[in-house]
Amino acid sequence: MKGKIEEADSEEILQLLDAIMVQSDGLYFDSAVFSELREKIQDIKIKKSLRRNLLKKIEKLEKKQSLVKTLSNLTKQVIRKGEKGTIENGDVDDIIKVINEISKLI
Repeated sequence: MKGKIEEADSEEILQLLDAIMVQSDGLYFDSAVFSELREKIQDIKIKKSLRRNLLKKIEKLEKKQSLVKTLSNLTKQVIRKGEKGTIENGDVDDIIKVINEISKLI
């Protein structure tokens, strides 16, 4: 079937995206990769429902990456404020523990 992607192939892509989501903890992906993947999905000939599912998976990955990056930046800010004495060391430890717990839930 020239120019078409089989349903089995699209299901495999969905499984690969699921695997990436599981392994993406703490990783930063280049936004160009997301854009390229989104474009390729738009260009392939598949059912609308499969295309929609693939695009939703990409969106989830982007949101997850954004949350991880935000929590990382927050941790850095808390540590800096702790070093400057703006926040007490005990409070810094407590805040970082909470941030780590939140990270585990993402």
